[in-house]
Amino acid sequence: MRLLLQFNNRVALSSCNRRSLKYPIVIGVALVIFLGLEYAPYYQRYAADVYKEDFKPFSLKNLFIVFTFIYIQFCRQPLPKSLAYYSMALLSFYLAMGKMPAAAIRVADISLFFALLALSLAHLRFSWLYKLLTIFALGYVFTNISYLGENPLINLDAISWAG
Repeated sequence: MRLLLQFNNRVALSSCNRRSLKYPIVIGVALVIFLGLEYAPYYQRYAADVYKEDFKPFSLKNLFIVFTFIYIQFCRQPLPKSLAYYSMALLSFYLAMGKMPAAAIRVADISLFFALLALSLAHLRFSWLYKLLTIFALGYVFTNISYLGENPLINLDAISWAG
């Protein structure tokens, strides 16, 4: 907590010197979101005992988001870097939402979207290979979830085939 206060003071002083309100606004919004998560009246609706979902901070999706963030940092274009930072911010928001896994999973999916968008806009030396591996990996995962898993989203047995 002490380090957080020192960081806030540095950011506030540096932003006052440059006459910019960007950093105090970002820190204020983050503080409001954190307090809203801790003392939210709707907590019981998304609580872990109601939804019976697991909170998994160490998953392949989170590893992919972090690895993509590191990869995008070598890009010179500002837009993919900004999207990668949004993705990491949402991932940290996901990690703060451990008590509400049902809502946290949705935040992680939005973070994955921003990571994929940043990756699609990045033009690096081996980005074609990284994008190709990503397409195959995500294609396999979503095909398995949608059609071949234990509880598929689309039940192929229910489709009546002509013939």
